Formats: sequence, structure tokens, C-alpha cells
Amino acid sequence: MLRHIVPLLLLISFLFQPFSLQSAQAGTVQLFKTGQTKCYDPSSNTWNEISCSGTGQDGDKQAGVAWPSPRFSDNNDGTVTDNLTGLIWLKNANCKETVGGIAKTEGNLVWQDALTWSNNLASGFCGLTDGTVAGDWRLPNPRELLSLVDRQNRWPSLPSDHLFTDVQGFNWTSSSYKPNTTYAIFVNIDTGTVINNPKTAYSSPARHYVWPVRGGQSSLSASPAVHAFGSLPVLSSSAPQTVTLVNNGASDIVVSSISTAGSDSSMFTVDTGDGTGGTCGTTPTLAPAGSCTVTVTFSPTNTGARSSALRIRSNDAASPKDIGLSGTGEGYTISTSVIGGNGTIDCQSPVAPAASSNCTISPSAHYHLATFTDNGDDKLSSVTNNSYTINAVSTDHAISGSFAVNSYTVTFESNGGGTVNSQTVVYNTTATEPVAPIKTGSTFDGWFSDSGLTTPFNFATPVTADITLYAKWIINSYTVSFESNEGSAVSSQTVNYNATATEPAAPTRTGYTFGGWFSDSGLTAAFNFATPVTADITLYAKWTINSYTVTFDSNGGGTVSSQTVVYNTSATEPVTPTKTGSTFGGWFSDSGLTAVFNFATPVTADITLYAKWISGSYTAPKAKVASTDYTGAQAAYSAAGTTSGSVIKLLEGTLVENFTADRNITVTLDGGYNTLYEGIQSETTINGVVTLKSGTTIIAQLRIK
Repeated sequence: MLRHIVPLLLLISFLFQPFSLQSAQAGTVQLFKTGQTKCYDPSSNTWNEISCSGTGQDGDKQAGVAWPSPRFSDNNDGTVTDNLTGLIWLKNANCKETVGGIAKTEGNLVWQDALTWSNNLASGFCGLTDGTVAGDWRLPNPRELLSLVDRQNRWPSLPSDHLFTDVQGFNWTSSSYKPNTTYAIFVNIDTGTVINNPKTAYSSPARHYVWPVRGGQSSLSASPAVHAFGSLPVLSSSAPQTVTLVNNGASDIVVSSISTAGSDSSMFTVDTGDGTGGTCGTTPTLAPAGSCTVTVTFSPTNTGARSSALRIRSNDAASPKDIGLSGTGEGYTISTSVIGGNGTIDCQSPVAPAASSNCTISPSAHYHLATFTDNGDDKLSSVTNNSYTINAVSTDHAISGSFAVNSYTVTFESNGGGTVNSQTVVYNTTATEPVAPIKTGSTFDGWFSDSGLTTPFNFATPVTADITLYAKWIINSYTVSFESNEGSAVSSQTVNYNATATEPAAPTRTGYTFGGWFSDSGLTAAFNFATPVTADITLYAKWTINSYTVTFDSNGGGTVSSQTVVYNTSATEPVTPTKTGSTFGGWFSDSGLTAVFNFATPVTADITLYAKWISGSYTAPKAKVASTDYTGAQAAYSAAGTTSGSVIKLLEGTLVENFTADRNITVTLDGGYNTLYEGIQSETTINGVVTLKSGTTIIAQLRIK
């Protein structure tokens, strides 16, 4: 509920008291217009609009100083300057941020919180980038709020060209209501009226909106009051411009700092001098009517209109004092965009007319530039080493590009094996293990990532760069076997592919002469040990059978020719030699005539056989098979037929003939003792029954007892 209506006198008092426009006469000010341009019929309850001429109404007279055009300036730092009063207002008329510990979620506050919130407002809150600090802002007084009112407008009653956002109706002022100081004054911006409400609650405190202000009536002036630098090419600098600060008050003004403020403050540079030659220095003290100068330089780094403020902080009531600075950067903007990410494109921007802009392309790791356009034109082929230059820039440029993941080449070095095709592999995917190559004489042992073949490559490993893989080979070993063909054993050899076998020591074989090694079992291809071995092989020994001489020493008998006998065959018993007065007693293998030679014995060396002679004569013993008598045992044996186990009876006597049994027979010795042969030595004496094995026994010179 509204408790009181402020008397109209308060509003009238405001409207006609001096405010901020200084007149030509010292100590006087000029009042400005209310903004009302229409008149209304007082005789009608409807107050219809009428012609203003001659009515004497405000719309007819329009007394006061005309408003400047534009009335307001957006400082692009979260503030708006009223060019009529010089007051600087928060652009967002209903900021809801928490400031100074006061939460403002709903936008409205009780009066004391409104004061605290306003006094703590600073750059960084509510979109402010003006460099202000706590204490620079305040809750406005009623006159300051009403200075915004346009009497021709309502809802809100602000000039049509105002630049504020989220303007609310009831806004606190910093003034207490004198008739009852527990109340404070607020202004209804919707209608331009002044009202009051309780400051604190005794039932329900009033909560109104908060619209801070700074600046206002000051004893410190600047000449020029604002400075426009005009247009300059970007990245260039203007000539320094002089600003003179003047103390128009009656007390010293102590300046604590001189700087630039606002969103474009980095483009304006202030030089305060050193305090000599009329310069201000960093912290000057200006006596009444005193002055000093600073210079300001504009160096646009971006195109378009740029603004800032030369800000003077001092002990002046309206501190900080802002002198508007403006300028325009001429040039062109090089904008960049990347489709899909995975890299950046950075171009020098802005660029002065006719200057050049260099663009640096920076793909992310394992990506490359895939597309590149300049104002829609394909310029990918103009990019060199990830750099692109726009020469003699005469317009804005829109650079766009995209990046694609790299593909890498996996090369296969087969190290003498068959050709293996390289593979193109997308980054962070895996190569496909190829079919194992082939190399004659070697066995493939895998792919390695180093030429030294120390690190096996795992094909599950993601490929992240070009790589060469190296084939490892294990040279084949082959077995050379030696088939000695009944000769002495020869050990096999293990021989690496394409190396040669070592010729072994010649094997031996009794009765044979070694004739070399052959590569075929048919012994037709002699093997050359200088031949490289490329497979398992068997070499075969070739043998030439020996022939031996059997010499017959007849010991005085008739000549008996020698015989040449192949190894391991038997000599042929020659015709019995004769010797007068002696009976031939057989062939002996020793000259001492102790070892009867059996002609069934295989010959394995040169031998000499010696004839044995027995003095006198004898009668060949008789032999009997069944009831038939035979002169000799051999005749009887032959007559016995082929039946194994035939019985031959030898009568008393001496068996002087060779007798070879080739089947089982039984020999029964029958007869008495004959002293004629008692002196014969080294003869076999048989008594009883003897079974002779066929093919193994030769009976010669048997003495029968």
C-alpha cells in the first residue's frame, strides 16, 4: 500500500531548481525542457488533446534548454551516459545479481539494502566492464531519477530513444521523507511521479527496485568534454590529443588517479606527463581555477566504433569524472570458423586496408587440413605448410576449414622375401597382418618394428605414424645323411641353407674299396661337396669289392696255379698235386702245416696255402651207406641222396679227402684202431657219432680210431 503522496510542491521544486547546465553568468544554471510537446483541453473531463497555440501550457511554451541529440550514449561497458545531465546510469535497470552480500533474486529490495547494494556495485557485476570500484556507484536522489522523465511519455515515462533494459516502475531514491524519516522517497518511472514508503517493516516493509547512478555535478571540468578521434586504420596510432583538466570549484581537487576505463580502454592510451610544463603528472592537486593537461592517443586494434573514458578519480563530489573518448577503427575483419573441430585457424584480424593477413592453421595431433575456403572459394591448394596469406586486403574475409584424421602408411620390408604391399591405415586403428612372405631357404619368424629385429610388432597396436615393419627370417637347416652301404657308420651333418656339407672321413668296409659319395642310391651321380645344400639329402657310399690272390705252395709237389678270388667267396680246391714217394695230405693255411685249410672258407685277403705230404701210401677208407660200400666219404655222401639225416658209416681208416656236408647227416665211425696214422698231428680225432651241420662243416683228414 502507498502510505503517502509527496506534495506536488516537491515535484515543482525539483523541476525549477538549478540542476546541471551552467549558464554564461557565474553561479547560475539553465533549466532544460520537460519533454512535453502536446496540450490538453481543461474544460473536458476527458482532457482531449488540443492545439497548443496560445494555451500557455508546457507543450505550448516548451521552456528550457533543448535536449542533446542523441540524448543517450551507450558506453559499451554496461553503462549509458545521459548526454543532458552527464549522469552515468547502469544500463540494466533491474540487475538481479548478488552485490555486497545482498541477494537481489526478485529485483526489489528494502531501502537500506538498496543503499548497500548500490554502494558496492563495481566492474564485474551486472555486465559492467567500466573499471569502477565499490563506492563509485550510488542510489540516485529524486532529482536525478526525475531527470530521466519525459513528460510526453509513460509506461515508462522515458525518452523514446532511451537505451536502458528491463526498466521497472517503482525505484528507490537515496532521500528520506522529511515529514516522517522512517519513510523514503521513490519515483514511479512508469508515470514520472514521486511517492514515499516505509524504509523498514513494522508490518510489511516496502520493497522497490534499485537503479544505481554515478557521476553528476562536478567542480572538475575537462576541455574538450568529450574527444572524438575520428577514423584510423587499425593497428595504427593517432597523434596525441590534449585534454585540459580545470578546477571550477572553491577548494583544492586532489587527483588520486588518471586512467582510461571501459570495454575499449586498451585502445586509448593516456600520458599524464611528469607534472612539469603544465602536465598533470600521476596525482596532481588542482587549486581553485587551477588546470593541467594530459594527452590521449587512439590506437584501434579492432574495426568499428570504439569508445572509452578518460577517468579521473579525486576528492571531487562527482568522482570519478569520465571524459568520453571515441574513435573508429578502419579496416577489415578476418573471421575464422572450423567445422567439426580437431584444429584451429588463426588469422591476423583486424587488418588495415591494403595490408596483409597471415593465417596459421594448427591441426590437432594426428589430423590434417581437409577443406579450406576464403569467402566461399576453395583455397586448399593455396595453403602451404599450414599457412595462408591474404594479400592487399580490401574487404572482410570469412575463412572456413575442416580437419580430417590422418592416415599413415605401414610399409613392409620383407628382407629378401617376396613383395608385401604397403597398407594405408587411419590414425589409431590397426594394420592387417599380411600373409607371411616366402623366402627360399628360410622360415618366416614374424614382423619387427626395428631394423635390428629386436622388437616384435603386435598387430593389435594402434598405428599413430608412418612405420616400416621388417621381416625376420630364420635360415633353414638341412640334414645331410650318409648311407655307407654296409660300410662303417658316418654321422649326419646339419647344414644351413646354401652352405656346404663337410666331406667326412672315408668310411671303411672289409673287403671293399671306398669309391666316393653319390647323391642317388643307384650310384650314378657323384656328389660334389662344393654344392650348396638346399634341402635334406642322403648321400650314398659307393664300394668296389676287393679281389685277392690265393697262392698254392705245393712244397715240392707239382705246380698248382694261383687263383684270383673275389672277397668273401671261396677258392676252388685245385686238382691234387703229386709228389713222388708221398701221399698228399691236404692244403694248410700256415707253412707249419698245423691249420688245415677248408676251401669253404671265404677268402678275405691274399693267402698262401701249403701242401702237406705224408710219406708212404695208404688205402682210402671205405664208407658205407646202408649196405653199399663206397671208396670215399664224399662218394658215400653223394650217394646218400638228399634226405636229411642219412647215416654214413666210415670204416676204419683215414679220411683224406675234402668232405663238405650241405645238409644234416649223421656220421657213424665204425672200425678199430690203426697204428699207421698215430704220428699224424693236428688232426681231428672223432670217436662215436658226430652230426655235421649242412653248409658249415668240412671234413678233411679225419683220423679214425
